[in-house]
Amino acid sequence: MRNTTKTLLMVSALMGISFSAAEANDTPATQSQRWWFDGRLRVETVDQNNGLRDANAITLRSRLGFQTDSYGDFGFLVEAENIFALQDDYNSTTNGQTDRGVVPDPEDTEVNRVQLTYNGFDDTRITLGRQRLLFDNARFIGNVAWRQNEQTFDALSVKNTSLQDTTIEVAYVSSVRRIFGPDSPNGTTDMRSPLIHVQYNGYDKAQVSVYGYFLDFEDAPDNSNQTLGFRIKGNSTVDKLPIDYVVEYARQLDYKSGVDAIDADYVHAGAGVKIGGIRVAIDYELLSGDGTYGFQTPLATAHAFNGWADLFLTTPAEGLADINVSVNAVVKGTKLRAVYHQFDADTGSQNYGSEINFIATRKFGERLSAGLKFADYSADERGVDTTKFWMWAGVKY
Repeated sequence: MRNTTKTLLMVSALMGISFSAAEANDTPATQSQRWWFDGRLRVETVDQNNGLRDANAITLRSRLGFQTDSYGDFGFLVEAENIFALQDDYNSTTNGQTDRGVVPDPEDTEVNRVQLTYNGFDDTRITLGRQRLLFDNARFIGNVAWRQNEQTFDALSVKNTSLQDTTIEVAYVSSVRRIFGPDSPNGTTDMRSPLIHVQYNGYDKAQVSVYGYFLDFEDAPDNSNQTLGFRIKGNSTVDKLPIDYVVEYARQLDYKSGVDAIDADYVHAGAGVKIGGIRVAIDYELLSGDGTYGFQTPLATAHAFNGWADLFLTTPAEGLADINVSVNAVVKGTKLRAVYHQFDADTGSQNYGSEINFIATRKFGERLSAGLKFADYSADERGVDTTKFWMWAGVKY
């Protein structure tokens, strides 16, 4: 990978004098924690066989937040975020460097979250303002925690746990603050969208979710769609071996002004077995497509699925079938994960390509963390050969 050695030397020096981030999902454990800080210093390189120059990015993401103790039944939270590029040889989507590979981490300073919470009703929390929304594994609704500028939602949300073993979450979203930042024309998506998610935990070894997401896009009404589905995640034991599994199905149709062509299915079936501290799993994920429309997940944490090289953030019209095998282990406190993907079309006989992923992460006490990550996509009949590498370190208070 060209320029990687130079970039790694720069980051190694910077990590010795700088602070960087924990996971983007980290929030204060209790309301008594009035202030918090987290940051993430990260190098990302992109090498693609498409004529573009390599991307070499070193970005520092910093967040500072404040949360009040409850005053009566009310609470208040505000969090500011800054992304600063220490090396900006990349196309951030807003910096004009269109001759380089894309790393969608533009420089910006913004209010990441600002929300008012009301807890005056039994077993109910009502939140108004800019907030995180994340349902199940973030396959449909998520905060895109991997990118330096996370995705947040301007919304009114209600979470209720009054039914035994049941969590009901309902939200009405007016806009989505996307990862591209406030300076991008794609930085904000306006919508009028109710979201419904119900999770039941009453079974001994299984968790069941049902959901309905009704996305009405103001700026792109033809894309408006509704997704109805269910997810079952559980575990069992076979011949003393711990087995885990997941089964999920969803149906996507047009909604409001959405075009009639919006008609697709989502299927996910997977199982894993843990042997001597090593977990091996196989998963099949289908986002169907008929050549005109492919199942879309515009509000998902899409990076976490279908390969970390991000070739399939948008589903092709012919659909996407992803068969992947993963191996997970912990070696002397370091978490390791390797994944192999095979990508094919749902409609037609296209073999899109294959991808290898690898990640290693480690925590150092309660506040420090670091990691390495690698993705290599080998194109067959879709996209181009793509190699990406990341290295990061973090601290949180």
